[in-house]
Amino acid sequence: MEETTMKKRLLSILMVLCLAVSLVTPVVAVGEEPIEEPVAAIGETPYATLDAAINAANETAEVETIRLLADCTLSPMWGTLENPIVIDGGENKYTINSDVAFGLHSWHQSVTFRNCVVNFYASNETSTNYGAINLGSGAKLTFDNTEATFDGTNFSGNANGIYFWNATTSMDVINGSVLTIKDFPVNAMLWEAGDGYRLKIEDSTYVSNHNRSGFTGTFNVTITRSNVDVINSTGNASNGSNFEIKDSTVNFNDNKDHGLSAGTLLIDHSTVTATGNGANGIHTNSTLTIQNDSVVTIKDNDCSISSQWTIPGALYVGAGESVIKDSIVTIQNNSGSGIYQKAASASLTIEDSATVTVTNNTAVKAAVSTSMAMPALRITWFSTITTPALLVMISMLPMVGKSSLALLETAGI
Repeated sequence: MEETTMKKRLLSILMVLCLAVSLVTPVVAVGEEPIEEPVAAIGETPYATLDAAINAANETAEVETIRLLADCTLSPMWGTLENPIVIDGGENKYTINSDVAFGLHSWHQSVTFRNCVVNFYASNETSTNYGAINLGSGAKLTFDNTEATFDGTNFSGNANGIYFWNATTSMDVINGSVLTIKDFPVNAMLWEAGDGYRLKIEDSTYVSNHNRSGFTGTFNVTITRSNVDVINSTGNASNGSNFEIKDSTVNFNDNKDHGLSAGTLLIDHSTVTATGNGANGIHTNSTLTIQNDSVVTIKDNDCSISSQWTIPGALYVGAGESVIKDSIVTIQNNSGSGIYQKAASASLTIEDSATVTVTNNTAVKAAVSTSMAMPALRITWFSTITTPALLVMISMLPMVGKSSLALLETAGI
């Protein structure tokens, strides 16, 4: 009797142990390997690779959030993103490494990297002739509290860091992000053509170092409470985007050709430096506004002529009605006119609240072709040049054609 009871007890214990084991052992379909260390998850579903998670997200039209569970890699995915995704590294800010050709090519697609460290290494084997990342029609790329580095050191082809295919594309660098694009043989960012491309840098940092250009094309760029450095470019640091710079620190230094080259340019309560560039320091094709306690420094620029479009002027002001007020502007030691305004019908108003210092600049008359002419410069002073609040130091050289300001025609002095 006792022996029978003991056997029953042992059988009961064995059954309990079997049940316990079954509860902790994952159910795996026939032919499947268990995921021992998943690197990503959508909801409660784990994935062994980030690629697998993105492929799963493609199966739904909803915006899927992929949670990173560990550091991982991303394979080249040219043209495979079909739905919006968010990749979130969480509190650990996991790292994603990728040899990229990462294509976004259809309407309404968007990719957000949030709380990540992302390293894109462009290589000849994986990158396209357009960009390490390509933004197609309607695509939006967002870096949110993310450190993203695009490295073109090992790439020798005709590729850019980020390529914007269509005017409906956009990019946000926000919430403490740091975007670094370096050593690309072509551009850090390039647009296809036309207007409407939007780039927002807010509470973040953008560095373009040793690319041909930091901004190429006509972007609408807003820089707010951010730091931007475009340095060591092998061409123009920018060439025609419209910039709104507010509450920020921006440096366009040591570039081979133009420094900050813009369509329209607004500098509001910001510090902007353009020094050591091969051509003009700041060059605007349209209106320039410097206001609200801004500090602008334009020094040591060569103001060289590389084509018929690069008329030398440390501060080159294009068409429209431009104004400097409530700010400090220093233009010194440039090898060109201190201030050069192209359009005879345009005006530059320096208000009584501004301090503008223009000294030791050498403007040498030069031309690329006989068709190049030196149009009249019009500068309108808000008050007379002797107003105490307005300090404009003009060092005139005795030789015709050399002066800090290319004063061919003035009004109000």
